[in-house]
Amino acid sequence: MKESINSVPIFNIFTVLIFLFTGYICFSINLSKAYNVKNELVNIIKNQNGVCTEDSAISPDANCENFSVQIRDYFSDASYNSSGNCTTRTIGASGTEVVEVGFDRNGNYMGQNASGAAFCVSAIPIIPSSASAGIKEFPAGLYYNVRVFYNLDIPFLNSLNFSITGETTKIYNPNECDGSAVDVYGWCDSIRSV
Repeated sequence: MKESINSVPIFNIFTVLIFLFTGYICFSINLSKAYNVKNELVNIIKNQNGVCTEDSAISPDANCENFSVQIRDYFSDASYNSSGNCTTRTIGASGTEVVEVGFDRNGNYMGQNASGAAFCVSAIPIIPSSASAGIKEFPAGLYYNVRVFYNLDIPFLNSLNFSITGETTKIYNPNECDGSAVDVYGWCDSIRSV
């Protein structure tokens, strides 16, 4: 009888392993869903040539097609319910500080440093080095950084919030920077002056 093992420790080990496996599966599903949302948002921004919303008060002269409609349609089909806070962040090795703007699940602009946003977008101006010499070889443009959120709800603990980011390719003449639209996003003035 000395070598027999009590069944309680084995049951406890088995229960802990089940909880760890279930937690890993839940985390993987949430992460996969967040990556799908991020990829679709990046594609919508690239296809719409920017983040121009339908709100005429924000972009009265811009060439806004259906950015908000596509966002609304995608979120109505996707089972994505996470939200987070948009902040001022440092991006890249150069330490560029960018301000994120938030959007809700209907594609409506929520403002800079918004809280409770479905996703955040920041834009990094790309100004060709030849522009400083007065040569307009290539137009200035932007590339967009999209950040989406996912969370893991753990019983007896708080919800753990995480975020992932993705970037578009360079976009020349973004829609929200067309015409005489007011630069509410904060990034159009830097490329209009080039």
